[in-house]
Amino acid sequence: MIFFSRHHIQRFAIETETAELRQFLVEHFSREEMEVFCADYFRDVFFDFEGSSMSKTQWAHKLVDYCRRHSLMLRLKAALQKERRESFSQRFTLIPSAGAPRITRDKRRIFISHAHEDRRVAQRLAGDLRKHGHDVWIAPDCIDAGESWVSAIDRGLHMSGVFLALLSPAAVRSPWVKSETRVAIQLEHQKKMRVLPVLLKACDTSDLSSFISSYQIISFVNRYEKALPELLVELGSSRARVAAHSIARHLQSSNGKMRWSKQVTIEVPMRVELLRVPAGSFWMGSHLSRDEVAQENEHPRHRVKLTDYYIARHPITNSQYVMFAQATQRDFKLVEGKEDHPAVNVSWHDAVAFCAWLSQLTGFQFNLPTEAEWEKAARGTDGRIYPWGDDFDVKRLNSHESDLHETTPVGKHSPDGDSPYGIADICGNVWEWCADWYADDEFRRRAKARAIDPLGPEAGAMKVLRGGAFDFNKSAVRCAYRAGASPFERSYDYGFRVVMRP
Repeated sequence: MIFFSRHHIQRFAIETETAELRQFLVEHFSREEMEVFCADYFRDVFFDFEGSSMSKTQWAHKLVDYCRRHSLMLRLKAALQKERRESFSQRFTLIPSAGAPRITRDKRRIFISHAHEDRRVAQRLAGDLRKHGHDVWIAPDCIDAGESWVSAIDRGLHMSGVFLALLSPAAVRSPWVKSETRVAIQLEHQKKMRVLPVLLKACDTSDLSSFISSYQIISFVNRYEKALPELLVELGSSRARVAAHSIARHLQSSNGKMRWSKQVTIEVPMRVELLRVPAGSFWMGSHLSRDEVAQENEHPRHRVKLTDYYIARHPITNSQYVMFAQATQRDFKLVEGKEDHPAVNVSWHDAVAFCAWLSQLTGFQFNLPTEAEWEKAARGTDGRIYPWGDDFDVKRLNSHESDLHETTPVGKHSPDGDSPYGIADICGNVWEWCADWYADDEFRRRAKARAIDPLGPEAGAMKVLRGGAFDFNKSAVRCAYRAGASPFERSYDYGFRVVMRP
């Protein structure tokens, strides 16, 4: 006795149905009717084989195989039932009709108009927009079973509020994209739709519509990853991105170069003040003739050159960090009365995740500072020992000598304890994670060559911590003092601040 598994039975049923559908198409459609059928219901198949010398049997095989690969067998049967109902009912079980779909316009729904040749990038864009919470209408995904292409396009246009025209040489040649664009522009004049052109490939847009050139076109040509945030801002997908976009435009000069402001403030999803540290060289490390308590791992003092960057005026606070913790479902308790204290018990991996989260929300690139960026922001260019100068002053920071034994609100010691760039709390209060792996001999290695934007060792066991903390004495809260810890370690005095590169 032979036994068949459920998998074999299902596969046999699928193969049988596939063969029957091919045979039905061959028996009930002429070659010309087959081509028209594909044009009406399965336009990708029509465009792929339009003008070919295939027989109707070959057309039938191509169509059924396409539907099987793309899980469109139900749509194929619904279309056949609609076109050959009597014959279809004699061989197949009739598919219940869902009735005419209700058309309700949603001003946020996005209709993507694209040429057949651009379907891959159109599908990619649709997927990315959906990931950011947008409702997208795109053919053939949104065509209902048994619905013709023409009816579906008309329905999609009249239920959407945003028309995304993907422009390319193929698009300006496409009669379908032209027709859809004309309807969309008419709907925009009636204040029912918004038209947003997106340039995929260089083309003469006037061939599509003389009106398109009057719109602001977002160029995706060889810059998909950079253009996507711009499009998302235009679509209003995130208040944080909208705010960040306005900052980016402010920082962009008329000649396209960066215009560095002294200060940038991110308002959403949280307020983060960032101060510019100008490009140039500075003295990194310690010299015994100036700092008698300098440690071995701070030698030798050497020149380091950095490009411009922005660094947060304060360490990330509890009230800022709790927003991230809630959004990413991390276990973090906000202690009442310490909202403005630096966030602690944060591992290096936590801090990096915070930067990635903030970057995704705003479209800006946030990171932990490199060790060199941290030290320049702390001491300036003249090699001073503390942010304010060479002499220790307990009134300017929170260290063991303060005898407080806990963190203090950020900015409490400003401006007296600020660095030359106005950076607050950069020494004392809490240790701050840096991006680099830690190595005792990093400065000796670095001093052998000209150091430009150094990133530290390629690997290691510990990540750099800088700045000291409330429970460390005056020698450990110097600008040059170096320490390290496992990137997984959390402690009551470990915190961080961020840098931003527009």
